[in-house]
Amino acid sequence: MSQPFSRLVFLAIFACGFVVAGCSHADYSSLYASPSPSATASGSASPTSSASASASPTATPSSSASIAPAACGTPLANSVFIAVGSYIEDESPPDPTYGTIYGYAIVDSAGDYPQTSSPIVLRPGDVVQFVNVDFPANGSTQGTSHSAASLQSASFPANYSFPNASFAPVGSTIGNTSNWSTGEIPSYQSPLCYSQPLTVPASGTYAFGDLDFYNPNSMRDVIVVSSTAPQIRSALPHIRR
Repeated sequence: MSQPFSRLVFLAIFACGFVVAGCSHADYSSLYASPSPSATASGSASPTSSASASASPTATPSSSASIAPAACGTPLANSVFIAVGSYIEDESPPDPTYGTIYGYAIVDSAGDYPQTSSPIVLRPGDVVQFVNVDFPANGSTQGTSHSAASLQSASFPANYSFPNASFAPVGSTIGNTSNWSTGEIPSYQSPLCYSQPLTVPASGTYAFGDLDFYNPNSMRDVIVVSSTAPQIRSALPHIRR
């Protein structure tokens, strides 16, 4: 497992209410602090995990659709935030139920998220928003866009071609029988860029992946709905200065 990113000073960013998914990993990064310069995302960088490569900005998308970053959404007071980034590593060994999971982590009530992925366990009716936590490479003003898009399955297809509609925000409810997607969420900004809100159904398991990096890099996760999942809400987190 990688060492936690250094906490650096950052412009005032706000976010609200969180659910903790019961992750046992000890290494956490802050949603409100940038990684050290040696850990910034770039096309030549790779996560320390051996099971998956970092998301390369030059990777070929899964669709021939014209791709444009989505407009940043507004973080809502009742949302559960899910961080997405190429430095949130895969589990090692792979998850015994779902296999390789990489690139996504739930944000806790302190604004932190583990640096190792695990299944996203949510309660029925939770509202989720994905937030891109990748930073531009040194000297660059533009980083890698990321996304979360339905695989319309409870498991991971070996290879998947996302519908063209998925390359823009679509849907307001998580599901396997209808398409939902955040579209391309722009990389780290001040403030951070959030997806549209998506409501979790009453039950089920929902596989999703990154539009650009699901096929080449196995950047993917599952939402598992459970009435026993922890439910923790908080006021606005402290602003880190």
